[in-house]
Amino acid sequence: NPEIKNREFGNAEVDVDPNANFRNEDFWKGYRVDSLSQKELNTYHYIDSLGEAENFDRYARNFESLFTGRIPWGHFDLLIDRFVTYNDFEGFAPGLGIATNDRLSEVFHAGGYFRYGFRDDRLKYGLNADMLLYNPNDVVAGVSYMQDVTETSGVQFWDRKNTFINEDQYRKFLIQRMDLTKGYEAYLNFRTLKFMNIHLGFSVKRKETTTDYRFSTNEADLKVLQNQFDFTNAIVGFRYAYKEKFVKNMRKKISLGTKYPILKVQYTRGISGLLDGNFDYNRIDLNIEKSFYTNYFGRTNFTVMAGYVDSDIPYTDLFNGNGSWRTFTIFAPGSFATMRMNEFLSSRYVALYMVHDFEKLLLNKDGFSPEFAVATHIGFGDLEYPESQYNLNFKTMEKGYYESGLLINNLLNLRIYKFGIAGFYRYGPYTFSNAWNNVGLKFTLQTTF
Repeated sequence: NPEIKNREFGNAEVDVDPNANFRNEDFWKGYRVDSLSQKELNTYHYIDSLGEAENFDRYARNFESLFTGRIPWGHFDLLIDRFVTYNDFEGFAPGLGIATNDRLSEVFHAGGYFRYGFRDDRLKYGLNADMLLYNPNDVVAGVSYMQDVTETSGVQFWDRKNTFINEDQYRKFLIQRMDLTKGYEAYLNFRTLKFMNIHLGFSVKRKETTTDYRFSTNEADLKVLQNQFDFTNAIVGFRYAYKEKFVKNMRKKISLGTKYPILKVQYTRGISGLLDGNFDYNRIDLNIEKSFYTNYFGRTNFTVMAGYVDSDIPYTDLFNGNGSWRTFTIFAPGSFATMRMNEFLSSRYVALYMVHDFEKLLLNKDGFSPEFAVATHIGFGDLEYPESQYNLNFKTMEKGYYESGLLINNLLNLRIYKFGIAGFYRYGPYTFSNAWNNVGLKFTLQTTF
């Protein structure tokens, strides 16, 4: 037998053939070292009958669809997160998303989506295609086109997953300011050093503001105010998660996590003069996540986010502070619960989100096990070239932004989701004179797995 080298293996602990559920008995006989005994046949028959009576297969399919965000439909998948979208800018936005799956081709995939926002009265759509070039190292080349809206001065990493049950995506429901964005992107993704994923991208996009905001530029000694901007960007990003493992099912590769820190870095180079690009700039985005468990004390989670832009560019591509305040709304992990949306503006910032979850250690009674957690969030930032931003109210947070809160999770457990409540208080240099305005009340929504 030929020698098999370690680099020829991927990082999936389990890899399920996309056609496994559609193989007939003759296929499986070719892989069995011995035929099934009558006792084994009776056992399989009993399990199949029990599963059919109790709808085990249906429950398993529903659970997988929630976890992957995809509903299988022959050789295609329907994308759950595209059925209905909501945010404060678009309002309710029904739509449809569809993509080919591995049953059609394990090498080539294509998809598209559309939706209509009732509040902003606009139709959005996008198309994408990719090709698997080398499976052992997950080498994928792809292209995409979009005519959509994107968050003004938001942070978007190349590997962000918009799955149906991703708690990190809750903040998107609260977004109030978005830019009309259209353009295309080409990219190459691959895995190296076993645990490092690399992204090489090139994008051309035009952004148009939807508010009275204007960006000031000087042309021939005249001040010109603009609300439409062209960006030509080259992007290099990497994600490193030491000893992270995956399970690959018929539709998606699912992370099993790692006990080590997860590091993400994304560098963007804006190129002026190429394909109508207007801006020369360098931008760096950083994200570090770490979680660890202490016996008899619970689980501690740290997230560090930071960003830096070195040039004078429009508000659309700066940093908005990452607030998520409403008088009462959903708790969005990795955001400032008492900071108003778009309250702050930065060209460089750093933020620390710390949460310690006591889980069921403080109170655990039959049928009622609330999970208490405490959180503290800290942020610093400043803005170069504020004089270029017109028709825009904002603050900067050089003095430091501080808030802390108490979360009581799992007050209501619905098997897949568990609900709770939370309260946060804002303190330090940027507090309001009215104490009630420093309060952020939340309900929490977590998955049970």
